[in-house]
Amino acid sequence: MGFTSCHSQSQDMQNCAAIKEQASALNKYAQQAISGNVEKKTEALTHFFKSFPNNFKTFYRIYGNDDKSADTCLLKVSNDYMLFTLLPELKKAIPTNEYYKKMIQVGIGGHWEADEVAALQHHLQEIVPENIKLSVDLLKEYEEKQIKSFWRFFYDGPHPDDPEIKKLYGSLYPKISQINPKVSDSMKQAYDQLLAEDDGHGH
Repeated sequence: MGFTSCHSQSQDMQNCAAIKEQASALNKYAQQAISGNVEKKTEALTHFFKSFPNNFKTFYRIYGNDDKSADTCLLKVSNDYMLFTLLPELKKAIPTNEYYKKMIQVGIGGHWEADEVAALQHHLQEIVPENIKLSVDLLKEYEEKQIKSFWRFFYDGPHPDDPEIKKLYGSLYPKISQINPKVSDSMKQAYDQLLAEDDGHGH
């Protein structure tokens, strides 16, 4: 049991080291993308995208800001709303299919939080309506539980009954239903659950 515990701690330290290295690369390329000329900016954005997390857990360990989390590897590398600027720029620099695939993948299992996590959610709320067919085609490859978790993150927040969120849902649901009922049903279940959990003061 002691060996298992030590091995687990060692593995966590290795994971932390890898994530810190990843975060360092993201910071470097983000700064280059913001301050560089056009040619260097495109190159920096490409490197930033390659270094960008492939799942929400890693994304959160780098960009989350939960002081109460038991995760000792939360890095808080950015608190200056950098992603609000960078994600739209990334979308222009990266091939569409490749970009959507990673963004949706990172959204699986997500949960709302202010600042950089909110930037990811906000970006998803912009890009999914822009290319509903591609978004649905990518989502339908996941298990139902994962699809629901994506939509939960997509609509999550202090006030899921906000008029703008309701408008977004009302616009997307019929369009997605025509493409893939499985994906639209998962979206409906996720959103209905958020509304049921909301007490009017932020759940």
